Amino acid sequence: MAEEKAEIQRQPKIEPISEAPSHEELQPSFIGQGLIIEGRFSGKGNLIIQGRLKGEIQLDGYQIIIEDEGKVEADIQARGVHIRGEFKGHLTAEGFVQLHKTARFEGELKAARLLMEDGARLKGSVELQNT
Repeated sequence: MAEEKAEIQRQPKIEPISEAPSHEELQPSFIGQGLIIEGRFSGKGNLIIQGRLKGEIQLDGYQIIIEDEGKVEADIQARGVHIRGEFKGHLTAEGFVQLHKTARFEGELKAARLLMEDGARLKGSVELQNT
């Protein structure tokens, strides 16, 4: 009897696989103002950066927001990117890139659309691609 009970406990419980939540249901991830992070990042969900980040970010189908205090040195691939802070690197967006008036961009930008507010600084190359 004890052997039979142990055998039953070893079998994993199988749960049905549910679909991933839609973009609206996912809560954004934050890199807070006091954080300094270096590495390679990918996943599902929007990302808000208030701290410092160096590396590579791949969020196909999602948006990235670099806030006023954010400083990013990276290669980025995303659906859309809002830049209010500083960015240096290569940026590829499936959709749009918006440089707000406080943005400081240096590097290579490839996107379907570029929106640039008066006061934003851009140094580098821009390639607008039809999707």
